[in-house]
Amino acid sequence: MNYREMTALARDPARVRAVAEFILANGRLGVSGTREFLAHLARYDGSKPLTTRQLETLYSLRERASRRSRVGRYRAATLIRTVWEHRLDLLDDAAELWLDQLLARGPDAALSRNEWRRLFALCRRLDILNPDEWVAFA
Repeated sequence: MNYREMTALARDPARVRAVAEFILANGRLGVSGTREFLAHLARYDGSKPLTTRQLETLYSLRERASRRSRVGRYRAATLIRTVWEHRLDLLDDAAELWLDQLLARGPDAALSRNEWRRLFALCRRLDILNPDEWVAFA
């Protein structure tokens, strides 16, 4: 979590509203009460400061709603296919199921930051990526 970014976000009510509207439009809101929370933030006027918990929740929802098909020099579809082909070496049924779901997204798969992290971790476990290689999510 980037607390510096969250602090800057808290100081800008227009940005809070924009992020909340973005998540409402693009995110999968599986948690009960999330839609109401975001609807409240979409009307946020800055008169009452946001709590750290509210900022952390907003940040985490934004991370889940933001998806990329490419990070650094890696394409999601290519890595998914490669890891899926080596999935039996994982000895992890949950990871195999997750990879099947990712593969079903097709060649235009876009992943959230958390999904990228999990995919990179699996790549490292399978020696597809060098364990010392740094991948920037910029």
